[in-house]
Amino acid sequence: MERRIALMLEHCSVQDLLVKNCGDKDSIYDVGVVIRVVKNYVKNAVPRSVCIVGKLMDGYLTLIARDINLSVYDFKSLVEALPTNARYSDDNLYRAMDMYLKAHPHLTEEERKSVCETMEYHRLSEEARQHAMKNDRLPLKVVTQFMLLDQVKMVRFMTANEANQKDIRTKTRTSIKGLDRGCMQMTPRKEIKLMRNEVENMKMQLNQLQLCKAKLQSQVKRCIK
Repeated sequence: MERRIALMLEHCSVQDLLVKNCGDKDSIYDVGVVIRVVKNYVKNAVPRSVCIVGKLMDGYLTLIARDINLSVYDFKSLVEALPTNARYSDDNLYRAMDMYLKAHPHLTEEERKSVCETMEYHRLSEEARQHAMKNDRLPLKVVTQFMLLDQVKMVRFMTANEANQKDIRTKTRTSIKGLDRGCMQMTPRKEIKLMRNEVENMKMQLNQLQLCKAKLQSQVKRCIK
């Protein structure tokens, strides 16, 4: 039966997967049967339909994430049942993870890390990244990693920009070095706050660069005319 359902999975809706739990677990829905169906589907998955099922599973995850009795193990197993290429981005996955963390506020830091470890910075939209970096429900390790990667991205842009000014590069490097020294003496929460401030400062510097570039381009166009 599960194999037959797996063959039709791309045509299913989230509601089709909501099987009431009649087993010995406390969760509302039978997550185990869905995990088995998805694993059977992956064995014979057609590339063109994988993303359809990925979207379906993210919708399913978001819905069942509200179940306070859904274990970290079952949630993570559902997330990992599909390969990475089953999702165009991790935005919907992030929403499901955030919903799960919101419904389970008493998870340990390790449990929250386990829930979020498959989410990747580079697979999130800019909007989702910004939300994640301000999200206190996420584990500190994830927030810290995202902020550092965001800084690296901005530094690369700034140093690669032909209109970049030397003093701005110097300020950027100094701020990152200062951040590293300061973080060694701070609690994790204070460290996150400091990093958020540094990211905002770097964004302001980046905006300055973009304004300078726009002015230069405007001047060049006038000279050509």
